[in-house]
Amino acid sequence: MLPGRFTNQVVVDGSGNIVLQNPEPGRTGNTALNLPGVKGPGTLGLDMALSKKVRINEKLMFNLRGDAINILNKPQWDIPNTNINSAMFGRITTAKGSRTILLNARIDF
Repeated sequence: MLPGRFTNQVVVDGSGNIVLQNPEPGRTGNTALNLPGVKGPGTLGLDMALSKKVRINEKLMFNLRGDAINILNKPQWDIPNTNINSAMFGRITTAKGSRTILLNARIDF
C-alpha cells in the first residue's frame, strides 16, 4: 500500500454521478498521475515589430527596430491542478507571460 495516496475524495457531476475517484486501498487506478489529457485555457498572444531604415550617405545605413512580445500583456494561464487530494483541485493558480519590448539600433557600413 502506498502511504498518503489513497483518500475517499470523489468528483461528481451535477447529477451526482461519480466522474473521478481515487482507487480503493491496495488497488491501482486507470488514469495517469498528472492527467495528461487535461488542457488549460487556450493561449492567444499578439507580437509586433516595427523597423525604420534611414540612409545617412552612400555607404552608411541606420536601422532602428522595435519588437514587442505579448503587446496586450494578456496572461497565459497554466493548466488546472489535477491532484484530487488537493483543496485546489481543478483550479488554475498560475500564469506566465509578460510584455517584453526590445529596441535595436544598427549602423551598416
